[in-house]
Amino acid sequence: MKYSIVKKSQVCEVSTLRFDAEYYEPKYLDILKCIEKKAKDFTKLSHLGLQIDASAFYPALEPYYNKGNLPFLRVQDINNKINYEDCLGIPETIEKDKTFETLKFVQTGDIVITKGGSIARVGLVERKSAACRDLIFINSSKLSNIEYKFLYVYCLSYIYKNLLIRSSSMTAQPHLTITLVREVPIYGPNLAFKTFIAKLVDKLSNLDKLCHCSYIKAENILLDELNIENWSPKHKLWSVKNYSDVKDANRLDAEYFQSKYDEIMNILNKNGYTRLIDNFNIVRNSGLEYHEDGKIGVIKTKQIKDKFIDFNVESKTNLYEDNVIVKNKDVLFASMGVGSLGKTNIYYNFENNNEFIIDSTLKIFRKKINGSISPELLEAYLHTQIAQELIYQNVVGSSGIISVYESYLQELPIPIINNSVEQKIVENIKTAHLLYYQSKQLLEIAKRGVEIAIEQDENIATNWINQELQKIGVEL
Repeated sequence: MKYSIVKKSQVCEVSTLRFDAEYYEPKYLDILKCIEKKAKDFTKLSHLGLQIDASAFYPALEPYYNKGNLPFLRVQDINNKINYEDCLGIPETIEKDKTFETLKFVQTGDIVITKGGSIARVGLVERKSAACRDLIFINSSKLSNIEYKFLYVYCLSYIYKNLLIRSSSMTAQPHLTITLVREVPIYGPNLAFKTFIAKLVDKLSNLDKLCHCSYIKAENILLDELNIENWSPKHKLWSVKNYSDVKDANRLDAEYFQSKYDEIMNILNKNGYTRLIDNFNIVRNSGLEYHEDGKIGVIKTKQIKDKFIDFNVESKTNLYEDNVIVKNKDVLFASMGVGSLGKTNIYYNFENNNEFIIDSTLKIFRKKINGSISPELLEAYLHTQIAQELIYQNVVGSSGIISVYESYLQELPIPIINNSVEQKIVENIKTAHLLYYQSKQLLEIAKRGVEIAIEQDENIATNWINQELQKIGVEL
């Protein structure tokens, strides 16, 4: 049985007069004891000349989504890093629109923290962005590069995160308040250690850039091979079809028979194509029972990002006979949902040591033994505009619940390309995933290093970090 003994004077010191068991959990008190031992190394944001702010209520922004290039950061975009590739873009002119004067903007070097939904997620701002009202932010861009990069890593530590969660309101949907977050202690070690941590942040940022370049290179190789770098469908108001075409498709709507689909098939016919079903089995899980203490992570549509899988799953289950574990080089495909249908990621088993299954909104394309198309080529192809057009040609449903029949996916045409070209695509996509994995490892090492510095000292933390860098083959 776990319990904490708390003095009345301690309760009175808390501005909110909290006296609930959650606030005084032993893990929180242990963190406070750790901080007390190094009290001289801790300060507050106000002592650093920093402030915390957030957007207030503002008019609906939905009509402006994807109508501009200014990133609009939301909770789902924040998780250790900021996922700029998946976040929505809004017009830059909104900043000068008095209608949206309560919408706040963050600058490069600011730190954002989720205060609603999944609380205490942290991200470092890399470009000017708008922040939704479920985020709070620290104006750390006022600090030097070294200082704000160190502060970012400290904010990722279990120490800071737990103190944030401790300060949250204990309601049905916990949330953070600016007043209490402002009082959370901030760690300030010696400059040499801060500089070392900042170098790690610079290194992982460089890895991220190399990763992005490798992935884009793979996609461009395929676009060049298919000669569709600048392809866009020609707009025609009508098309002529035979009755046999209508009968075979069992469709009679104009959308299905748009001329752009004929253009795409002409492109694929030039080099030849094969069918998905000839190369891949389509695997699915029909139903799951979730368990809080489950051992198997459940990958859902929300985990399928622009290029990589987000392994920070919120649901777990146990393995049953009908469930299928995700295997190396499986291609995960989102088969339903507005804004999600058609999203695709490839899974490499070096990316995570845990086991995962998919929920019913996803399908797995698993290469057959005699399949001639590599999973990497399929992954790159499914990201192209022509593949997305073909997928959406056969969408069924309405009112936000759309899907595509498995029978159509089986017939999806996949281009056949030169083996040497395909191998370049394979190499670049795998390299991108390796770099992405290495970047995530580096961030975890930096975070743990800061925790060790607080628990013990900076020298021990520096030595540990150097040992871990050697293990993963990273040089600063």
